[in-house]
Amino acid sequence: MNRDLPQPINHEGARHLNCPFYVECLTYAVDQRWVCWSCGRCRNHLLEPIYERQQYIGEYYPMLAEIYPEFKRKYERFMEQYD
Repeated sequence: MNRDLPQPINHEGARHLNCPFYVECLTYAVDQRWVCWSCGRCRNHLLEPIYERQQYIGEYYPMLAEIYPEFKRKYERFMEQYD
């Protein structure tokens, strides 16, 4: 799954507090001086499970990627982009 650009909108609505980019979007909303904001249709909150796994596999990724090509294909782009 690729990370989309965060897409907070200047509109009252639901926020995904467990999204790995919540702080980034909150900071953006504050910088824009929005009174309210929501996650709109942003799908980045779906990346949370991958970010949780990254903290456990990061140290072992090079070895696992060498041994298991399917593991490398699954996480390669993610690990390179978010190291």
